[in-house]
Amino acid sequence: MPDPFVMLAFLDNVAHILVVALGIGFLIFVHELGHFAVAKWNKVRVEAFSLGFGPVIWGFWKGETHYRLSLVPLGGYVKMAGETAADEHTNDPAEFLNKSIPVRAAVLVAGVVMNTVIGIALFVFAFNIGVPLIPPVAGGVRPGSPAAAAGIQAEDRILTVDGAPVLDFHDLVQEIAYADGPVDLLVERDGEEVLIEGVQPVRDPTLKIQRVGIKHPYSKGIHVDAGSAAEEAGLQTGDVLVRVGGIPVGDAMAAFRAMSIAASPVEFVLWRDGSELTLDVTPTSESAGTPIAGVQPMVDRAYGFAPGSRWGEIGLKEGDRFVSVNGTPARSIPHARSLAGTAAPAPVVFVVEREGETVTLPAIDGVETAVAWVELFDAFAEDQVSLKTTKVTLVDDRRFEDGNPARTAGLPEGAELVKIAGKPVKQWSEVQSAIHGVAGDEPVEFTFRLGEGEEQTVSVLRRRQVQRNFGVAYAERTEIIRREGLGAAVGAGLRRSVETGLGILRMLGGIVTGKVSAKALGGPIAISTISYRSAKKDIIHFLYFLGILSINLAILNILPIPVLDGGHLLFLVIEAIRRKPLPDRAMAMFQWAGFLFLILLMVFVVFNDIERMLG
Repeated sequence: MPDPFVMLAFLDNVAHILVVALGIGFLIFVHELGHFAVAKWNKVRVEAFSLGFGPVIWGFWKGETHYRLSLVPLGGYVKMAGETAADEHTNDPAEFLNKSIPVRAAVLVAGVVMNTVIGIALFVFAFNIGVPLIPPVAGGVRPGSPAAAAGIQAEDRILTVDGAPVLDFHDLVQEIAYADGPVDLLVERDGEEVLIEGVQPVRDPTLKIQRVGIKHPYSKGIHVDAGSAAEEAGLQTGDVLVRVGGIPVGDAMAAFRAMSIAASPVEFVLWRDGSELTLDVTPTSESAGTPIAGVQPMVDRAYGFAPGSRWGEIGLKEGDRFVSVNGTPARSIPHARSLAGTAAPAPVVFVVEREGETVTLPAIDGVETAVAWVELFDAFAEDQVSLKTTKVTLVDDRRFEDGNPARTAGLPEGAELVKIAGKPVKQWSEVQSAIHGVAGDEPVEFTFRLGEGEEQTVSVLRRRQVQRNFGVAYAERTEIIRREGLGAAVGAGLRRSVETGLGILRMLGGIVTGKVSAKALGGPIAISTISYRSAKKDIIHFLYFLGILSINLAILNILPIPVLDGGHLLFLVIEAIRRKPLPDRAMAMFQWAGFLFLILLMVFVVFNDIERMLG
């Protein structure tokens, strides 16, 4: 007999998936309904009204129109008589191309208008009821970041960025991401407003966007999973962690970093009901994920840090190679970070190699913990240089039940890989590709050399990593944002719609100018995932997200890309200027180009989605 709790969880998941499908289907429906209604109003013959593309899986006729549900649920369409140059054409006034330019433009823009109206309506409803959003509060600041240098403190509430009000944390991230220079932040601290001027955003090497180092706000108290190692040790939901493994922790990220590096059993010092308690937790562990070879690129040069950061202050320069930390030789950036963390809180002196000469940098002090050093080292854009190396550093043995498989096979630290499975490799992307090309249950042949030594070969049998599970989590901090009265809710809904639309355009502009990475684009998997998470939270949060998605659909559809509504509108503008349509051949060429662009874009965003899931 199936476990009733498992069945209830399964049914709950199915219900949320159905809600997501109905919500997204509704947005597609209203978009196509706009085209359909205006076409009918102007006596255009509509041959088909479809939700989805591809083969028809269900449908029926009513009058002159076939209403259908199609197999691929990635949009929909309204097929009108004589809609394209490829259709058969007569003098029938009910054909689309026989209508005037204003009528055709009205039909084309109707879908965008409907999505805009629905988006505004959903925002108004959400603000009228009250929607839970992540507040624009600093959950903490990264050591050495522009925010830290400017004096921003944990729990500061950011009210405006360069005078623009911010409603939630997403607004804060957006305003900073697209800033053209230093920003002025108006913050509320202890009931008073403080203006912090000239905070210079820097490009985050991981997220590929501008940031200032303000951390995401999480709840102060922890959530403890039922039956977990933490619960068995006596931790309770609502406890506030003070130290983990002897390391002071002030926010969620610091706590999780401390958990990842602390020796087991881990000592948790916490605050509960006005008293400090100390409890030992032995985490459970399990092998998880895809088996890996246990190697990662050996990165030893400094790239991507902000000139105004702590590193810039002591004179570190782009391309400097770490040589030693407090006199101990450093093999790589991760090794230098580990050595610095071991030395904390004493002053730390780095020696670097620069253009063939060694340079001793001024001591860094005031970094109290190993976790703080980890965060300070996060400034380096290791991915920028990792593609240019095949030298390896070995993943910590503790991440595997039976030790690192590469070390077990005899691959030494600092080895330079020459071939993987017989294929020559010259950069890290080739190393990864060659490893992935070997079947998961087969050993991987690593050919390497150490220094000027001869080439050697070892056989590495990949292993799964060990996942440490404490059963401790932090909830995202949320606040209910509500606007009293219909007028206030309408004003907030309109404002949010405009801000959402401008945000999309700014993101697209940022991608074109290189300010934002194209990796920020999400596809159907990302949309479905975010929709599902929103539906799991509560219905108001889900409706608010549908409002965002509806405005997204409106903006994207109006872009002047052939095949989309905006592309067709562009053709109408050209026709109005030329006083005749574009030649059929030119139209067909543009349509195919637009179609190919959308296919390539879809492949790209789906790849982005998959990469995010695996990463």
